Amino acid sequence: MLNIIMFGPPGSGKGTQSKKITEYFGLKHLSTGEMLRFEMDNKTVLGEKIRKGMDNGEYVSDELALQLIKKSIDKEIAPKGFVFDGFPRTINQAKAFDIMLAQMNTNITQMIALEVPEEELINRLVERSKISGRGEDQGEQVIKKRLGIYHDKTKPLMNYYQEQNKLQIINGTGLLNDVFGQIHDEIIKLNNKIA
Repeated sequence: MLNIIMFGPPGSGKGTQSKKITEYFGLKHLSTGEMLRFEMDNKTVLGEKIRKGMDNGEYVSDELALQLIKKSIDKEIAPKGFVFDGFPRTINQAKAFDIMLAQMNTNITQMIALEVPEEELINRLVERSKISGRGEDQGEQVIKKRLGIYHDKTKPLMNYYQEQNKLQIINGTGLLNDVFGQIHDEIIKLNNKIA
C-alpha cells in the first residue's frame, strides 16, 4: 500500500496536488478539512464533539482527529493507498498515527513537502480569499498568524519523517503541472521501491 502525506504551509498547493495524485495514481484522498465539514454538516456524534471544541476556539483534539482518519480508512475496501492532506499536524499526532497504521498492517511510505517562499504564500492566500471567500484567508495579519502556527507547531513534522528517511522536499513554486511532474516522478520511484 502506498501512503503519502502531502505536506506544506497554507497556500502551498497541497490540496490541489493531492487531488492530482489521487486521480493519476488511483489513491484515496483524505482531507481532514473536508472530513470535519462532512461530520459537522451531517450532525454525527463525532461531528457534534468536533463542533463543541471548535465553538470554544479549540483545535480538534488528537484523539478526535485520529478517530476521523480511522473511520475514513475503514470505509475503503482494498485501497491501493491514501494521500493524507492536512494530517498529521503535530508530532504527537504523527506518533499516534504510526501506531494506528501499524495495527492496520501498513505505514507511511513518504511525506512529500511543498516548499514555497513566504511572500508567495501570502500573495496566493490573499488571492484565494478573493475567489473562495474562505474565512481563514481573510486579511494579511490572519494569514501571517496561520503561517506562524504552521512554523511553530506543524513544520517540525518534517524532521520526524526525515529521521525515518521518509521526507521528500519539492519546490512548490512554478506552474501547477510542473510541480506535479516532480511529485509524479517521486511517486514512480516509491512505487518501484515497494513493488
